[in-house]
Order: sequence, then structure tokens, then C-alpha cells
Amino acid sequence: MKHLGKFFKKYPVIPEIRDMGHLNKAMDSKAVAVFLLTGSILEFDAVMTLAHEKDKLLFINVDLVSGIEKNGKGIEYLIENDICDGIITTQSNLINIAKEADLMTIQRVFIQDNSTLKEALNLLKTTNPDAVEISPAIAETKAVEHLKKLNLPIIVGSFDKEKETVKKLIERGILAISSSEQRLWG
Repeated sequence: MKHLGKFFKKYPVIPEIRDMGHLNKAMDSKAVAVFLLTGSILEFDAVMTLAHEKDKLLFINVDLVSGIEKNGKGIEYLIENDICDGIITTQSNLINIAKEADLMTIQRVFIQDNSTLKEALNLLKTTNPDAVEISPAIAETKAVEHLKKLNLPIIVGSFDKEKETVKKLIERGILAISSSEQRLWG
């Protein structure tokens, strides 16, 4: 994802689709990528076709969607059927499998305190994903300086609905902000 940095500089918000009814709005946005956090395997082929028609990268959160096994076979299915450009997951074994198959990978980490920050840093050193997504967004205040040392692009899952917050995060060196807040997709 480092090579996508210049595209995210132009438009740093990544729409998160939590309701398939919002898919077209996300695809019509200026976004470089779309995160799919809902839906089932029966819909993915059509979503991927639409994403590529709209010149978007499609990342599927394999932890949240239906019909994909949370193992190597599920990742193989995504690859063999060209269903996404990359995956988002908390599971390091899936990151490793996807990387071996040249899918882009985003490791999602939840940081609540110093001990979960330390665990995340150790995990990211071993998985070395293409990017890391921090949740909750409030965690970025302390974690970002530590994560920057790993030289990984950082995405923040945002619950903040203000464009000013997005601007401040980008100024701090965040690659992008993922959000289901449609006002930010504009």
C-alpha cells in the first residue's frame, strides 16, 4: 500500500460498507479503495466487478462477511475467483496466506492499552502486512508514533464524523481513514 500513498494524499478517506445499500454511493466517491464489512459470498463477484468499473480497489474484511471460511481455503477461494484486491483481518495466519498469494493485506489491530499496543507491535513485526488499521480511532493518539517505527502505512478506523479530524490525522502521518460515515465520503 505504500505505492498507493500518492493516491491517498488526494483523497484519504476509505468508505467502509456496513450496509450493501450504501455500496453505490461509496463506489461513486473519489475514494481509491472501498472496505467491504458486510455481505455474503454470493454478492462479492458483482461488487468486485463494480469496484473495477469505478477504478477502486476492493478490500474484504474476511472476519465480518458471510460465506468465506476463516482459513486458507477461504483465502484460496477469493484468489481463484478474483473476488477482491486485498483482505482486512485480525488473524495473522490469514495475512500470511494472502501475502503468499500476492493479495494486498491489512492487519487490523485493536489497541486498548500499553499491553495491547506491545502485542500489536510484535504481531506486525512477524506478519509485515501491507498496512495496519488501528481500532478504535482513539488509540491512534499514543500508538501512531510506535507504529511508524515499523515503517507500515497506517489506516485509522474512525468513529469521528468531522472532516477536521481527518485533516489532523493525515498531518500526523496517517495514510488514510476508514469510515462508514457517508458525509466523509464526499
